[in-house]
Amino acid sequence: NPETKVTVCRFQLFRHSQVIRDYEFLASAHIVRGDKFLDIWNKRFLNLAIAPIRHINIVDRFAVSRHFNTSQAKLSGLERFLKLLNEYASGDRNVTIYSAWTDELQNIATQGIKDELFDLKRKYSHKIKKIEIYMAPNGVFKKDAHDRFISFHISDCHQYVWDLGEGLTVFEGPCSEVKSSAKFIAGLVPSYQNVKKDIVNSKDTKLIRCDVN
Repeated sequence: NPETKVTVCRFQLFRHSQVIRDYEFLASAHIVRGDKFLDIWNKRFLNLAIAPIRHINIVDRFAVSRHFNTSQAKLSGLERFLKLLNEYASGDRNVTIYSAWTDELQNIATQGIKDELFDLKRKYSHKIKKIEIYMAPNGVFKKDAHDRFISFHISDCHQYVWDLGEGLTVFEGPCSEVKSSAKFIAGLVPSYQNVKKDIVNSKDTKLIRCDVN
């Protein structure tokens, strides 16, 4: 893509790079209806995918239900993100998804989600070596986890987070069909860590794991 700019710097200095300054500037701009999925990716996620950050966390209450209910004529936001990550990541990646048993999933069993997870793994296993999903009761999100965000996780004290008001929905179809806030945070982000911990610690949350051998 001739419009894509890749910045080269020492990883230790990545937080202070032009890439991060650009992301912080973009945080003042919404994703708007009609924005192409590849433009959203290139502007906000490409350089994070290239950086040697192995662990990616997706917190999106509706990610799994929308994946099951998206028209076959287009990719779900979840699948689109995994496809782009598999294509552009500079090395192996592990992805953890935190989502909910929304009303749309009332006829889907745990095994159905596991089967779909294995299908995604088979498609995108070149770079994505591990996928796991924490499926929480819908009420956990209503109480504790309203935000929908993607974090590139180096450590509990060092993360790069895109907080997306409409979550992965912005990646559905060739262009975003929704307007979404897009806030960027770097460094120590305990509130986002706490959201994940609340989901994991719920007694009714189920972990569905899929490793690539």
